Amino acid sequence: MSQDRIDRIIEAGTAENTHRAHDGDMKYFWAWAQVTMGLVPHYPVAADVVIRFITDHLDGLDPEHDKILVASGIKRKRGPHAVATVERRLSSLSYAHQSRGIEDAENPCKGGRVRLVMTKSKAARAKAGDRPQVKRAITKKLLDEMVDTFGTSLKDTRDRAILLFAFGSGGRRRSEVAAARLDDLDAVRGGYIYNLTRSKTDQGGHGYRLPIRGTAKKALTAWLRASRITDGFLFRAIHRGRITDDPITPETVVGIVKERVERCGRDPKHYAGHSLRRGFVTEAGRQGIPIRDVMQMTTHKTVAVVIGYHEDGEIMNNPGGGILD
Repeated sequence: MSQDRIDRIIEAGTAENTHRAHDGDMKYFWAWAQVTMGLVPHYPVAADVVIRFITDHLDGLDPEHDKILVASGIKRKRGPHAVATVERRLSSLSYAHQSRGIEDAENPCKGGRVRLVMTKSKAARAKAGDRPQVKRAITKKLLDEMVDTFGTSLKDTRDRAILLFAFGSGGRRRSEVAAARLDDLDAVRGGYIYNLTRSKTDQGGHGYRLPIRGTAKKALTAWLRASRITDGFLFRAIHRGRITDDPITPETVVGIVKERVERCGRDPKHYAGHSLRRGFVTEAGRQGIPIRDVMQMTTHKTVAVVIGYHEDGEIMNNPGGGILD
């Protein structure tokens, strides 16, 4: 079987968002390899190259190389990567080897040296006080404040609908919001049913039916009327005041979140797209909604993933908290 045919089979069986993430990571890896060592894409990658990638991105790149990568747009900002980002890129690199039929023995990401360097580098960062910054939850009170900052422009109408759709349909992931299509939206009495046809927790594509009601329904209706979209992607890019055929990107959702929390007087660095998902679960816990019902909306598969956020919301209802009341 030819490699092209194998590639097509693997691509067809991989979720679109996962495939996009792998492509982005490999594009970055080879851009870095070209700038720092003059390398062109070639597999298998030498273990020493992967180790250099780890140390460059956890300890810090050569300032000139860093400047070039940022100026080219391939790197978002100067400075080291977060540990989670390095781990994700290594996972994508490992996958790139596997998809090319390269055995584990030749896959540098499976090798002992690379794993040891990654483990020790993580330990060094942790010892130096580098802890992952957990993004704060956007609960209903803050979401209401954010919504109040919108005006009546076409972009504001879209962005309001995006935030309320993401939150109201169960704390959708930013990638799911970007991939939402009008074809998957059914108008019903009292609102809409959104058919989530594929998600991170549903690689088989069985789908979920999610209600959209209340203010989320009103905001979505306003956007549909203003945009006059009749098919295709639900949320489109807007260029010079005109709606394009292109969908928004996951980064669009992050940008809206950060812009609006900043307008509410909050530090945007503490918030991201995941703040909506975490906030939905936290708000549900605060309102006493059973975790089973919450998981039907979020599409989480295991209680262990969602229980912490739910308990954060419940904490103020703990009878022990009123001991001095």
